[in-house]
Amino acid sequence: PAAAKSSTSAPNEARNGVVRILAVRTEQEDGNPVIRYWMGTGFGVGEAGRPTAIFATNHHVTAGNDFLGADAIYLLLDDDWNAADDVGGIEVDMDHAVRCEVVYEPDVYPDYAILRAERVVTERVALPLMRAKEAVVGERVYVIGYPGASDVITVSKLASVDNVTVTTGIVSRIAHMNLRDEENRGIDTDIIQTDAVINSGNSGGPMVTED
Repeated sequence: PAAAKSSTSAPNEARNGVVRILAVRTEQEDGNPVIRYWMGTGFGVGEAGRPTAIFATNHHVTAGNDFLGADAIYLLLDDDWNAADDVGGIEVDMDHAVRCEVVYEPDVYPDYAILRAERVVTERVALPLMRAKEAVVGERVYVIGYPGASDVITVSKLASVDNVTVTTGIVSRIAHMNLRDEENRGIDTDIIQTDAVINSGNSGGPMVTED
């Protein structure tokens, strides 16, 4: 008889290491406090396959697109994280989320940040890392995260934390970016370009290969 097709794959297994990130900031508007929040994606790093307290994401996820920073950052573990009664309100239920601190982020680029959770997140695992120089043009890759486009097509306002989105494409180009003008403050980094579909909310998520 023919062998049964494997039920696991690298992108499917990688979903176990991906987290939805919530950043919250309180601002003053006309003398009244107003809560601002935004979301992104992150993934566990450390000993591959093991629970971890360390997560990687993008700097603009932790700092916001205006780079003014957040008052608090959380990993959302399930869909019951928001205990607010009013529509649009934010009240994080810590039985369903884990607070993090930012332990490293550059001023601007490279656009990444490292988070340390208040506890080892046994609900997620660390993903294995590979060196960027090992990427191959034409290689199939998968991008995993929580794009806003998936939120739009769900019945509720947010796609389920358990319903992470996977899109696929190829490594289109490997290049070096060196910008030294005043606005970019000296960007000097390697980049991997892919044609995998991503959307606001994918920020900070991993790109994985087939193996």
